[in-house]
Amino acid sequence: MTRSGEKQEQAVIVESPAGRGVLYVTTIGLILEIHGRGIYMDLRHEFITSVINTNRNKVVVSWIENKKDSFSFEFRTDKAGEFAKAVSEKHNYSANFSDDHEGHPVDLTGDVKEMIRQCRLEPYNHKLEPLEQKLSEIQSQLDNLSGREYVEIGEQKVALDYQKEPLIKEIDAIKQQRKTIEEMPIIRSSVIPKEVDSVNVWNDCYYDTSRKAYITFNKRFEQMKEARTRDIQVQFDKEMGKESGIIIEESKITIKYGISAIIAKDQDGNPVWHLLPIMTDEMLTDEIVTNRLWSKSDDESVLYETVSEAWLSMGTKGLMLTEREREVGVKRGTYADVPMEQLKLINHRK
Repeated sequence: MTRSGEKQEQAVIVESPAGRGVLYVTTIGLILEIHGRGIYMDLRHEFITSVINTNRNKVVVSWIENKKDSFSFEFRTDKAGEFAKAVSEKHNYSANFSDDHEGHPVDLTGDVKEMIRQCRLEPYNHKLEPLEQKLSEIQSQLDNLSGREYVEIGEQKVALDYQKEPLIKEIDAIKQQRKTIEEMPIIRSSVIPKEVDSVNVWNDCYYDTSRKAYITFNKRFEQMKEARTRDIQVQFDKEMGKESGIIIEESKITIKYGISAIIAKDQDGNPVWHLLPIMTDEMLTDEIVTNRLWSKSDDESVLYETVSEAWLSMGTKGLMLTEREREVGVKRGTYADVPMEQLKLINHRK
């Protein structure tokens, strides 16, 4: 199976859309041999952009051809997580991304972005399916009660409606979370270590699977009181160096609006959700901006740092907004729709 100068490192049994076969990992690349069909796929390591475990036994391999065309292939195998991690670490596929280590976005292909989005949606889809099934069963029972005497069905209907209401609320909440993830752009900063799979990256923040913690390069968190003196941070700095970001335990993180967030005090000492990554204009959805500026409840309120400069002064309280934030305010009718060119002229900006 191997060629001259090529050595086999690993072989795993796989189930794929092309059939059952063996995936060989060699010093040169990945070779998939399908039983009864021969070699089905032959990829060199330098063209592979990622090998990601998307659930318990599923692996997706992504690669680039002709320097621009992106492709992916999915298969199932035992111990998929261990396989993906071992192969990715050994061959450092993230190094095939071209970045400059200065905090600029890494150019991810469309197929890779879509694969990452589907990976992030999968847990919500998994939660949604049994809830919708249960709701359907309750609705079916309610439908069967129709046409019978009210006195006879009254207690049954009340009991079923009582079960139905919280289910609908939970389903709606999950659907809203899915919608947020579907709208959230996939962005990877070049400050992220190359060995980190992009599925675990939100601009300059990533999830460290081995430490079960989130790492952010957001300066807001470095400036927080005692950020560097926590035991977990001291150990992380010792292992990785002080330029490797701020580490926060997974247990303290909640996903808000599709982004990792933590409760911390604002400038007035009030607890509020802080988003871990620095937010690009593309990441600032209408929902996120609205809940920074006009949230309806404390639990919805959120703070974040932006890549773009906040130079637009709004109102009399010294509120400074980015162009993207003002755009949301104009859309919802809070701010006057003054042409941006005019605002830049008034503020002596190009």
